Amino acid sequence: MRRDELLAFQEHVIHALSGENPIAGIDPGRLELVRDLAKAKRIAKVESVLPRTCNALGGEFSRLSNDFVQATPPRSFRSRADGLAFYRFLARRGAAPGILELAYCELAITALRTPSSREQPGFLSSVDGGTIAIRRAPGVRLRTCQYDVREFFEGDAIERRAAALPSPIHLAILADPPVSTPRITQLSPGLLDFLRGLRAWRVLSEVMDEEAMRLLHHLEQQGLLEIALARE
Repeated sequence: MRRDELLAFQEHVIHALSGENPIAGIDPGRLELVRDLAKAKRIAKVESVLPRTCNALGGEFSRLSNDFVQATPPRSFRSRADGLAFYRFLARRGAAPGILELAYCELAITALRTPSSREQPGFLSSVDGGTIAIRRAPGVRLRTCQYDVREFFEGDAIERRAAALPSPIHLAILADPPVSTPRITQLSPGLLDFLRGLRAWRVLSEVMDEEAMRLLHHLEQQGLLEIALARE
């Protein structure tokens, strides 16, 4: 059975479990049990991808997650797909901007945790001098948020509620290589613009002075930048 056929079959079963398409000859009590188990599994997937978002929702999460399962048939077997679907569901429901920005950051972390290749044809490894090339590190996602969500990623702050008042902030989301606690770093407007312009390798036409090289190496140590020697 192809993947699309399997998903269509799963959606048909879910409708049957919800009572929309009753299946003759099957005990309703057993169907209810299977339905509850399937619902719990999907909610657990959402919680595994968006743990801080779910905690920030507090008592609202139970009602919203039940509504989500009823209104949104599964389209994939991956946990992140359910997390993304729940994020879109919250957006349609008009969730608070702080909640949506927190969910975005958590989704970005799961996307960035796919290991990326460090080998780049045409460039050598990190160096201290010579003609160099720089780019934004692959494991970095940039985001301007209206709410400061960093506290949710610090220590045990997962239990805290979203900030009530907006506090616009520029952030770098770092999750490569994977770490137990992802890093969310504040950026100045100038550094945000600088990193946005470095999605691909850029060869620096002039040799950097000592102060400029210290700054570049500092950004490299922070995981924001990659430095390589350009081949002649």
